[in-house]
Amino acid sequence: ELPWYRIELLLFVKESALPSAEENWPTRIDRSLPASMLSLNDESNPQIFNAFSAMETSELKFNNYVQRLSKQNNIRVLYHKSWHQPVNDKTIARPLFIQAGNIFDNQYELEGTLKFSVSRYLHVDSDLVFSTFSENEPLLSGWWLNEAQPEKQNDSPYTLEAQELVKQTAGFTPLPGAEINLSQQRPFTQFIKIRQVQLKQSRRMRSGELHYLDHPIIGLLVKLEQYELPEDESESPVNQGDEFVSSFTPQ
Repeated sequence: ELPWYRIELLLFVKESALPSAEENWPTRIDRSLPASMLSLNDESNPQIFNAFSAMETSELKFNNYVQRLSKQNNIRVLYHKSWHQPVNDKTIARPLFIQAGNIFDNQYELEGTLKFSVSRYLHVDSDLVFSTFSENEPLLSGWWLNEAQPEKQNDSPYTLEAQELVKQTAGFTPLPGAEINLSQQRPFTQFIKIRQVQLKQSRRMRSGELHYLDHPIIGLLVKLEQYELPEDESESPVNQGDEFVSSFTPQ
């Protein structure tokens, strides 16, 4: 039978330590997410005894830490959740997918995985990336839309630069003679990642211990406490190892 644990996790960013424009930080960290990942459920499911289901805020034990961190001007809490789950051997344990922070064009500030496993000791493996974004100029601007007839190139009434602009924003190249009123299209803003930092650590733990994974920018507090299933639930198929874990749809 797999051991079950109550896990509580708190993620925050130290904004005063964020890299400045003059510092040389990577703009892109090349990595690939695992093919099979788990994710927390927003709503509890009694059929799986609340495994991987986020608890109510009133049930969280790190609320005092959140309050203390929130009082500091240079600290911003990104993620605070707690849940129950069975913990498997490291060779077959599946990572939990985490997204947190502000959203820029469907991109989260913080994204990555945490994997909890057990052998002789409990282990947590983190692979989290925090990104800072910069606002791009709108791709659609009116500087070339004027009453003058654009210079004809390649049998198109649009300049090559304008054609490329339309191709990027509308998904096609205007045909000769086509009437496209771009001035009525709503400009949109894009954000680009300008810097990234990574928290990639492995930590050995004991049940009931509070652990802090240190990083100049990202802070992670985590605690695992052993959880005993009620007797009527411990005999259920949910406690039959990897069959239970594989029943969750990966991201």
